[in-house]
Amino acid sequence: MKTVQETLKTINEKTLIDNYLHQNPPSFNDFDEKITIGDAKKYAYLQMHQYINHLKMLKIKSNKNQGIFFMQRKMDDGMGIGTSSNLVFIDDLKKKGVEAQSYAFEFTPQAEIMSWWIANNELTQAYLLDLLVEIMEEASLFGFKQEGLQAEVDTINSRIEEIDKHPDKLISADEFEKNSNFDKQTSEEDDLEWKASEAELKYSEYSRKLELKKIMKELNIKT
Repeated sequence: MKTVQETLKTINEKTLIDNYLHQNPPSFNDFDEKITIGDAKKYAYLQMHQYINHLKMLKIKSNKNQGIFFMQRKMDDGMGIGTSSNLVFIDDLKKKGVEAQSYAFEFTPQAEIMSWWIANNELTQAYLLDLLVEIMEEASLFGFKQEGLQAEVDTINSRIEEIDKHPDKLISADEFEKNSNFDKQTSEEDDLEWKASEAELKYSEYSRKLELKKIMKELNIKT
């Protein structure tokens, strides 16, 4: 398996940027009204080139508990079969096998994200560009160099402290729903929605475990 950084160094950059901007088109409202659409696109392309180059040049921070990215299939909100990305860690695979949980990583330093592996699974490699786009999105959620990451962490910690100090201010989900103006479904609609969600979850989990089995086989992990 290659690391994310190794993959970025070998992937066709233009194709990757085109894919990224297709999924994340620039907002022209962010530009001066005198800027042409062509110039705005050129700027967005340059910005992505600089971001990718930054990720390629980072000194990666390895971790003994190696992370692995992979793709799985999922039912896409009634629009057919789609895919989604996952991140698992080797220690979890060794302990829990296909029951290993997936993790979010938007608060992880980019240097560590770049050190994680990308699975060789056929599905993952078929949707490699989509996976890289998702990784790049999450890794830049707080800035292309994560310049806003610490401020966000501080804000979250502050909110947690506030909740710990004033637990009486919390309201239950039932109270929230009672005080909201949400459209209420009938019991039959609730039942059908639950069955549909259950089917989607079952399909997604089946695909996820199928891909995990392939990863474990390649790494010779047995539980």
